[in-house]
Formats: sequence, C-alpha cells, structure tokens
Amino acid sequence: MKIKNFKTIVFTIAIGIIGVQKSVAQIGAGIGFFIPSTGYVANVFGPLSLRGVGFSINKVFTMQSGFTVYSMPGNAVTHLPFKAKEPLFGASTTLLVPLEFGLGTRIGDISISASAGGFMFYNFTHRLDKGNFDRAISEYEGWDVTNADLNYTNRPGYGFITSFEIEYHLNKKLGIYIQYSYLDGESVLDLNGKYKGGNLGGNIIEKTAAFNDARLSIKGSEVSVGVHF
Repeated sequence: MKIKNFKTIVFTIAIGIIGVQKSVAQIGAGIGFFIPSTGYVANVFGPLSLRGVGFSINKVFTMQSGFTVYSMPGNAVTHLPFKAKEPLFGASTTLLVPLEFGLGTRIGDISISASAGGFMFYNFTHRLDKGNFDRAISEYEGWDVTNADLNYTNRPGYGFITSFEIEYHLNKKLGIYIQYSYLDGESVLDLNGKYKGGNLGGNIIEKTAAFNDARLSIKGSEVSVGVHF
C-alpha cells in the first residue's frame, strides 16, 4: 500500500471513530526509550512524552494517539549503494506521533492490550554524521581518506507501528503501564553533493554523490513506562 493511501485511510477511520465514540477519554504520560535496529539508543527529550491519549470504543476496541519528543543520537540511512556499520544521521530532536487501533481485555486490576497502526515523525534539529559518512564512503571506495560534502532535505517521515501493553489499575482513575512497540518508518532525504579522497601517496579523486533514493530509517523497538489517568 502506498503511504499516501495509507494516511488517507487512517485519517478517515480516526475521524469516524471520534465522531461516534461515546466513552470516556484517557490520557497517558511517561518516559520512553527508542532502541534502533542500527544506531544509538534514544531517550525522551525532557518531559515531552504524552501517549495513550484516546478512547475506548467499547469494552474491547480502542483508539489512541499522543506524541513523544526523542533525543536521537544516531539513526541509519538506507537505500545507499553501500552499507554502513555505524549510523549516518544524527544527532537529532525528533517528534513522533502514533495513531493506533487495538484490542484489549481486563482481568481484575490488570489490563492487557495489543494494537497496530501508523506513525509520523519529524526532525526539528538534525544533521548528518560526517565522520561516519566519511568512513563508510572510504570503505566503499577502498580509500584511506575521504572528505564528503553532502546536502539533504529534511522531510516528515511515516511508518507502521505495533504495540503490546500491560497496565495495573491502582484505582478507577489511575493506572501504571509498561508498553513495548515496534516501529518501521522512513523519510526521503534526497541526499546529494560531492566527495573526494584517495589512498595515501596517491592522487586525490573527486566524485559526485547522487544518492537520491537515500532514506532516513526509524526502525526498532520502543519501551515506555508511565501512567494513565
């Protein structure tokens, strides 16, 4: 499914559910960590995490959203003609907004739920990791030294998310939860520019970099702990 079509479907369903739901909304706040498949562990930027904002459509079905602002030390860049051992993008400050639909059940004071949906992200502060990029290109070209001058476009990214959550209800208005989520998303970078380098004692070679298919990857696991009220 194309991302544009996916966003249209999700938005339409969300508006429909909000329009017909009749139950009480819930709000969740907490802390979280994002562990990328390739990259460095990210943590919540200050107290900026509000998740689990949504509605119980009935006793089984739920819809929830929210946002988290992450301080991302480094993330992978994919769809390049070479593979990098280290993350090529970061550090960045990244806003992540999920929209999930799920199923849940409650047994005594314990609630268990599973959900899936989509998410969007946007980088407010961002940069390429020039040192890691230079080393990756050196390995790709077989050079001893590389100096890259690359440009990219910062765009919103989109992806899919699945989650599993356990909540312990302290009372009717307050609960403590732990949630695990798996995210797989990307944004187009339009990466281009020039790089030059070579081997020690040899000639300096300059090449054009046209990595137009390059994608910033937000792929990995998220662990969150917080409260619903």
